[in-house]
Amino acid sequence: MEYEFHRGSKTSEAARNINDVYGANTTNDRTTRYWFAHFRSGYFDLRNEPRAWPEMLADNDELKSIVEADDSQTTAELAAAFEVSTKTILVNLLQIGKVKKLDKCVPHELNERKREIRVETCLALLNTRRHIESYCYLWQKWILIDNRKRSASRLDPGSVPKQCPKRKVTLKKVMVTIWCSSAGVIYHSFLPNGISIIADVYCEELTTIMGKLARLQPALVIRSAPLLPHHNA
Repeated sequence: MEYEFHRGSKTSEAARNINDVYGANTTNDRTTRYWFAHFRSGYFDLRNEPRAWPEMLADNDELKSIVEADDSQTTAELAAAFEVSTKTILVNLLQIGKVKKLDKCVPHELNERKREIRVETCLALLNTRRHIESYCYLWQKWILIDNRKRSASRLDPGSVPKQCPKRKVTLKKVMVTIWCSSAGVIYHSFLPNGISIIADVYCEELTTIMGKLARLQPALVIRSAPLLPHHNA
């Protein structure tokens, strides 16, 4: 092509001459036109230029500060913040030494404030217990079994992952009944799935609790005072 360019051949003529010598489809008008444009600009180096990686648009220092401020952000959120692709963010995260770790599942634990509230409530109940006549109470509550998923954080390789409540089995709700008196919990039961407190279930619960009261707190059974206060429901 360089020879044909120096001869002053046109691109179509140069392509035809090259194909006549080196065989059909060795080049075409478009390729010849591309190289002739290089030659006209004074570029005659025919060696292939080394390929360079595209410039990373995410600043590593800024990315590190953002990740350490909130390590639970997803790759898509970080990519949107820097207006780059997720692949670029993954490369930058690797460069700053951040790896993806799932939160560690542990049994649910109360924080300090919630523990204080429970202690205060128990103390209040103990103080009230001395001023009221002893009754038997029924509590019934739907319990949601939370099928919590673990989240992931971007952390340093040697750091410890966060903790989250242990994953449960199902999202179904279960009805629990709790019978108690001022002395504490007497009996509790988990009803089968789909069963709530209806008349038949309530009667069975009463029969069960009377048997346990006769054994655990006979004073509540043999007295003449009311035993079980009912609410409207």
